Amino acid sequence: MTDTRYDNCAGIIEVTPASSSTDCVSGYCAFVRCIRRVNSDLLIARCYTEASADNPADLEEEQIILYKNITSCILAISRCSAINPITGQSQTNTITSTTYGKLGLPMTTTVPLYNTLQINEAGDLRIVTFPGTTTIQKYLCPYEFNLRETSWMDFMC
Repeated sequence: MTDTRYDNCAGIIEVTPASSSTDCVSGYCAFVRCIRRVNSDLLIARCYTEASADNPADLEEEQIILYKNITSCILAISRCSAINPITGQSQTNTITSTTYGKLGLPMTTTVPLYNTLQINEAGDLRIVTFPGTTTIQKYLCPYEFNLRETSWMDFMC
């Protein structure tokens, strides 16, 4: 981790004492938050670089397109990657559940998962996932009544 963007994170685990109010050992939670912050910053930087490659963003319209493309890139990469680019955990873009019908026969349902972005009070980027069964029609005045997301370059799933 030396001489990388993660260099500061390595020092946290050694310096931060364990908190008596949590299960964190020797600053492990602070270390994990630091790793996730670096990962999210790298993801934002990657998407900014890709989205701005052919967009100088001099005009307001170009700036709006740039923002939308950066957001689309972050969402597509976080949704389509086998590994969550922020947490490093394996992930899938669907959830499967099994219920049992009247005769006791299993019925399997697969539902797609959709993401949204959140920036918390500390300034950390979070990817919040919703099942495709979430109804937005009641809460917003949506143009579309589903949560289908855009793709980005090679990230289509």
